[in-house]
Amino acid sequence: MPSYQHTGWVQLLRMHPRLISRILREVCHVKLPAAQVQVGDGTLGELTPTQIQADLVLEYRDAVGKLRMVAIVEVQRGIDREKLWTWPAYYAQMRLQWRCEVCVIVLTPSRRVARWAEQALPRGPKGWLHIIGPDALPEILDPDIATADPAMALLTVLAHGNEAGGVEVLKATLAGVAGVDNHNLPVYLYLIHKALSAALRDAFDREITAMQQLDMPPLPRVYRRFIQ
Repeated sequence: MPSYQHTGWVQLLRMHPRLISRILREVCHVKLPAAQVQVGDGTLGELTPTQIQADLVLEYRDAVGKLRMVAIVEVQRGIDREKLWTWPAYYAQMRLQWRCEVCVIVLTPSRRVARWAEQALPRGPKGWLHIIGPDALPEILDPDIATADPAMALLTVLAHGNEAGGVEVLKATLAGVAGVDNHNLPVYLYLIHKALSAALRDAFDREITAMQQLDMPPLPRVYRRFIQ
């Protein structure tokens, strides 16, 4: 059964499929078609003897609804040698089924998993596979940048929040999500809270306590909601 951390990543990307478009453009340097992106069916058909299910499938359709490209997104938190066979199968199945450009994107918060995937997966057609680890998702430490794109800030805190300096990443992200509407803010805060280690949450609590002991302005409302 997928962990909550795994489910949180998938839920975030499902809520904001444009994050994958941004990663493809800015990190992978993929030229995307002139098309709208939408979440598709994650069931990739049957490859004997079992049915395969991707974490997320994004469809890029043009103005008349023609499918131009499919991006298959997988969140991978640990090494799983079975994926050396299923990821190429995803690519082949969707390319055969839809007769359009297809790529597989593997997102991982682990540098170890990213290195394993890069080294272990077979080379195939150019551009079929993109491995995105923490090094490809730079930390966002500037609250203004986080505010401009709260969803991307949330993605980077999921990737870097438990590293050294994670408290600063968390503070920037909280500033960024503070302006999110009341429907999505509780979801964002819950995702962050569940993704962070107890050690990181304790470090943040200590910083909050120190701030409260000093003659400083009241805590931002988003801080109070996060620690409740």
